[in-house]
Amino acid sequence: MHLTKTIKSNKIHTVLLMLVALALVNSSCKKEALSPYEGPAGIYFYEDQYSPVNDSVDYSFAIKNSEIHQDTIWLPVRIMGLASSKDRIINLEVVDSLTDAVKGTHYKLLIPYSMPAGAYTTELGIVLLRASDLQDTTYRLTLRLESSSDFTAGLSGQMQYQIKINDILTKPSNWDSFLIYIFGTYSQVKYRFIIDVLGRGEFPTSGTGALGYGDLLYYASVLKNALETYNDAHPGAPMKDEYGNLITF
Repeated sequence: MHLTKTIKSNKIHTVLLMLVALALVNSSCKKEALSPYEGPAGIYFYEDQYSPVNDSVDYSFAIKNSEIHQDTIWLPVRIMGLASSKDRIINLEVVDSLTDAVKGTHYKLLIPYSMPAGAYTTELGIVLLRASDLQDTTYRLTLRLESSSDFTAGLSGQMQYQIKINDILTKPSNWDSFLIYIFGTYSQVKYRFIIDVLGRGEFPTSGTGALGYGDLLYYASVLKNALETYNDAHPGAPMKDEYGNLITF
């Protein structure tokens, strides 16, 4: 009888110890409550691990259809602090010392910019213009978020953004290793024809957005038909590349 009571007592003691241990574990796992941001409203260029916007981008009109004369890129920004019940002014300035692109020739800003009421993020549109001198020169446009009547500077490392603009056609890095077997020998005339017909100049074969072999064969067929149409419309003057060689697919 005494032994039975001792065993029951030990079991109860063990259970109590386990409950205490669990309580301690749960207590240690609880996260400390985060204090709300209490500083002045700030703004900064937004980037995250899923769709990163770094502090610069290279933009080339060369991989766009020849009839496209301007394009707009969108730079996401985010606020520090709470959303407001009214639109708030965003001050985006050109950094002259780091810019050689010419306003009205290579770009234009869609000012005024603002953070919409109730929003924590928005996008700032920058119109890029396809000037003829972009075919041999890359120009820089450097932008910086400055304080406004509604916002102060946000994260120090995310206040500036640079856009490099050109219209220089360069051979895709995977042409000699893969695309040559689909489109044949590279030339700038052929590549420009591909872009104008297909409306695209990038043909990734690995990673995000990779094209399958069937997709590429389909594109080759479309290009072959388009080339035949061109040559039929120009009897005696079939399409040739910059070296005088006939374009083929």
